[in-house]
Amino acid sequence: MWDLLFSTRPIFLNLGSKEQFRFKSFLLEFDFLPFSFYRFEEIDFEIMNVDKLIESAKTSRWGLFKLNFLLQRFIPFNRPHGLKVVHIADDEVKVKIPYWRINQNHLKGIHACCLATAAEYSSGFLLLHKLGMKNYRIIMESMEVSYKYQGKSESYATFTLDETDFKTSVLAPLEKDGVVYKKCTIEVHDKNQNLLCVATTNWQIKTWKKVKTKVD
Repeated sequence: MWDLLFSTRPIFLNLGSKEQFRFKSFLLEFDFLPFSFYRFEEIDFEIMNVDKLIESAKTSRWGLFKLNFLLQRFIPFNRPHGLKVVHIADDEVKVKIPYWRINQNHLKGIHACCLATAAEYSSGFLLLHKLGMKNYRIIMESMEVSYKYQGKSESYATFTLDETDFKTSVLAPLEKDGVVYKKCTIEVHDKNQNLLCVATTNWQIKTWKKVKTKVD
C-alpha cells in the first residue's frame, strides 16, 4: 500500500466494496498527496445520492462515514479543520470540532472562527436536508456569535429545528413568496457540556427560479 501512497503515477481503484471505499478515503485524508498524483477509475454512484445517504447516516455508522466522506469533498473549506457530522436526525444535526492544533487560538482554546464555522455548518446542513438540495438555494446573509467559555477539548455544535417551526417559518413563506430569511440559533458545547458559544445565523433561502447568480 505504501508504494502506492508515495508513487507519482496515477492510482486506479475499483470502489466496489467497503474496504476499497475506506482506502480511497484514507488516500484523500493525506494533505501531502497532490491531487495530480492519482485519480480513480470508478466512483460508487451511491454516494452521489445525498438524500439516500443522509437517511442511511441516521441509523448506520457506515452511512455516516460515507456522508462525511462526501461532505468533505463538497465543502473543502471544512476539511483541514476535521469538522464532521457525528449525529443527524430529522430535526437535529451535531457537528464535532476536534481539539487539533490547527483549530486553536493563541491561548490554546478552540479558535472563535472554528466555533462559528461549525455552528454555520450544522444549521445550514439541517436546513438543506429538510428542504431538499434540488429545489432551493441557501446562503448565509449574516451571523452573530456570543462567546461564553474557552474550549480546551473536542466540542460539538448542535442545531435543532422541529417540524412545526420549519413548516411555519420556512416552508409557508417559501411557498408564498419563493424567498425567506431564517434565523437559526446554534449552541456549541465542549465534551464536559460547558457552553462555549451561542451563534445566530440568518439564512437566505430561495427557489432556484428566483436566483440571478447561477452556479457554474
